[in-house]
Amino acid sequence: MKRSKNLSEEGEKGNPTETSKNDLDIKSREENIAVIAYFKAQARGFRENAELDDWLAAEREFEDARLETGIPQGKDI
Repeated sequence: MKRSKNLSEEGEKGNPTETSKNDLDIKSREENIAVIAYFKAQARGFRENAELDDWLAAEREFEDARLETGIPQGKDI
């Protein structure tokens, strides 16, 4: 009977489960934007139908902050 590999075995060899730096950058960007958007939603009392506006405003705020600090803008996703 053929034994299948589990994810931890593949990860130890650095194969498919390895995360690239670009993936971490994207995840970090999205996490930061999500936090900003949450606080925007909280400030407006979590009223419905404004989630997209909160997210888009948070993206602009995040990118503006990156530009002010001199951090280069990432590649388009």
